[in-house]
Amino acid sequence: MAKLNGFAKIGGRLLEHPGVYEHMRKNSEKYSLVVLPGGGHDINEHFRKMGWDIDFGPMGRKMKTFRQRQAARDILELNQLKVQDQLDKFGVSARVMIPIRYAVDVLCPENGDVTTLSVYNGFHRLWVYTSEETVEKKKLWLKQLAACFNHIAPGELDKIEVVGVKEIL
Repeated sequence: MAKLNGFAKIGGRLLEHPGVYEHMRKNSEKYSLVVLPGGGHDINEHFRKMGWDIDFGPMGRKMKTFRQRQAARDILELNQLKVQDQLDKFGVSARVMIPIRYAVDVLCPENGDVTTLSVYNGFHRLWVYTSEETVEKKKLWLKQLAACFNHIAPGELDKIEVVGVKEIL
């Protein structure tokens, strides 16, 4: 029998946290995993360094130029490599994607939480790894964001588990 589908979004600051991968390793026994690394903190740092505005709307960071979109994609691709290395290190079988879409040839970075909700119907279980301090804030954000998606009944994010991880080991 085929495994169930599982989706794991990892906050950018937790990409190399062993606790995340131990949790995923256990889940990979029952679920065929797709992993989505975040990168918001690193993208914000880069935007500040470049002198670019950091502004958010309901669907995530607003980017005005192709160069900004490229920078976000480059950071997310580096994070993808970090996650692939960690998955190998911890013996987790998973596929890794980044929150980037292409509308034909138009580069469209997307907030990782938006991606998580947009793939909601295709997965049996979803995990969002965030710091312990932000669990309640993340749950509220996901509920507010879900209001933008008609395929998720209001307040029914029952397949998503927000996992709080202690950032400092």
